Amino acid sequence: MRPHVPDAWIDHDKTKKGYEIPFTRHFYEYTPLPPLEEIQADILGLEAEVQQNVEGGDGVTQRTFTDEVLADAMAEILRAKTPAQRQAISFGMWRFARNMILANLRQQHRDWTEEACQQETARRMAGGIR
Repeated sequence: MRPHVPDAWIDHDKTKKGYEIPFTRHFYEYTPLPPLEEIQADILGLEAEVQQNVEGGDGVTQRTFTDEVLADAMAEILRAKTPAQRQAISFGMWRFARNMILANLRQQHRDWTEEACQQETARRMAGGIR
């Protein structure tokens, strides 16, 4: 503490193991918040910017599936797999996506029958072409 608090001292009669030193109490320097009007103006400015981006598309980049790039190390790992292993990985990802869609439908449409949930899941998995 001495480099930061030059007049620091220790009363060895009161020292004990495990004592907590409240650094915040000794070193915290209060910085007042900006005025409410300034904060409000910042928030309104950000809201206007977001609204403009949503309406006009300025600054909003539409992502497509091709934007995702596979890391070289991951590509090497996948290339080393046999076709059967790659197919098993693909099926596992398909099954995961199907289970997520089905669970979401069950949650959102509690009044639907299991058959209706299964049919909607199949429709969505087929790209909505059914």
